[in-house]
Amino acid sequence: MERDRKLPHVFPSARLAGAAHADGQTAHVLLDLADGRIRALIDWGGVGLGDPCGDLAGAFLLGGEPLLRGTLERYSRPLDPDTAERARLRAICSSVAQIHYGLRWHRPRWRSGAVRELRFFEAWSRDR
Repeated sequence: MERDRKLPHVFPSARLAGAAHADGQTAHVLLDLADGRIRALIDWGGVGLGDPCGDLAGAFLLGGEPLLRGTLERYSRPLDPDTAERARLRAICSSVAQIHYGLRWHRPRWRSGAVRELRFFEAWSRDR
């Protein structure tokens, strides 16, 4: 019990933990083709308690800064001021890992998808 009260002080993002989808790949995102808006996330088999940055990183990888900002505006739980920055960093790490795995396992689609995702970060960096 005492340990649980100390957890937020050791891991600041622990106080913000909540349900996380944890698998926001494009196959699990249903888009409305008429307006490009996300209508649903499916396959909640991997849901767990976690930092929302993983799901927010997925939003950045799917739609760049506009989708990340839109998701943050509609988020129902309190977030710390660095959440967007941590989500972008996590997205970059994920893309670099995908490039590595694509090279290692000879999966050109993984590599090309990850390179496309990194262009979102490039655009965000240029527009700052």
